[in-house]
Amino acid sequence: MSRLLLLLCVCASLLASCSTTDTQGGMHDSMQSGDMATMMPMPNMNAPVVATVGDIRLSDAWVRTANQGDNSAGYFIINNSGNADTLIGVASDIATSTELHTVEKSDGMMRMRPVNDGIGIPSQGVQLLQPGAYHIMFIGLKRDLNTGERIEVTLTFAQAGDVTVPLSVR
Repeated sequence: MSRLLLLLCVCASLLASCSTTDTQGGMHDSMQSGDMATMMPMPNMNAPVVATVGDIRLSDAWVRTANQGDNSAGYFIINNSGNADTLIGVASDIATSTELHTVEKSDGMMRMRPVNDGIGIPSQGVQLLQPGAYHIMFIGLKRDLNTGERIEVTLTFAQAGDVTVPLSVR
């Protein structure tokens, strides 16, 4: 029992010291790979569906708070009850540029990079867009994103087509 309590205290300390923003409020483009485990909230697999298109259901859709001019990232769960598909595009009017991104390890550092060939959605499967992995990158926000607000993005799937998804700011 005391080992569990010690482990919980260490984890809480690591989480408290972890930050995904720099002193100007923008997101880092790289971080130590060991930092990733302390900053990845678990997706809520039981979250209600917020949008559907064809066999695609989207849930747990959210975006990080940020200030105008900074960058932010959006996340959600994609459930596919049909044939394989590919998320090939994303659009939003809240940023100068909205892109699909991933995180990859290079020379011991985690770096974000654009995804140009789409994000595969497995047949009868799930694809997570989450911190430390695939995500939507909002570059050059045109306004503040404040906790409790909702924004919208339009996702384009190769097979299912377009769908507008509301993301909660948190």
